[in-house]
Amino acid sequence: MPTGNPYSYDQMFDNVVEGTGKGVELSVNWQVNSWLSLIGTYTWQELDLSETPDYQGQQSTPNISSINHPSHQASLRSAIDLAEDWQLNGWLRYVDEVLARSSEDFYARRMIPVPSYFLFDANLVWKPRKNLEIMPDGRNLLNSSQLEYIAELITPATEIERSVYCKVTWNL
Repeated sequence: MPTGNPYSYDQMFDNVVEGTGKGVELSVNWQVNSWLSLIGTYTWQELDLSETPDYQGQQSTPNISSINHPSHQASLRSAIDLAEDWQLNGWLRYVDEVLARSSEDFYARRMIPVPSYFLFDANLVWKPRKNLEIMPDGRNLLNSSQLEYIAELITPATEIERSVYCKVTWNL
């Protein structure tokens, strides 16, 4: 009869990948006028990775390092001063498609696509007094839920749900 914990197994993780990467990141901060500022960003990255010669052909996970990150990402943030004590902020983001390994089988050859997506967050800041700030905030306002990533190990794929909350800050 086997002994020991039936839920444990020995697994050694090793970095057996080498390669090169290239990319570009741009950012523009524009103060349109006294009450409106915009920040735009864009990122492009490309990785060319492969297993080191010592490990080629051995049992290993598929080499997804070159495809499990988005090649393109962009965002636009805005800050609008509505009045002296009111500010409206928005953040629109785009993330390119990625492929992720199924967490159901660590050695899986099956890849799961995470489609490209847009996210939009917004908040309204009210400062009725010098030491008090009230901020209703909404996250992921374009979608009821969004699959943003897939963890490679134990955690199953999880969608991030839309959320709305209010933050109150009072400084003594």
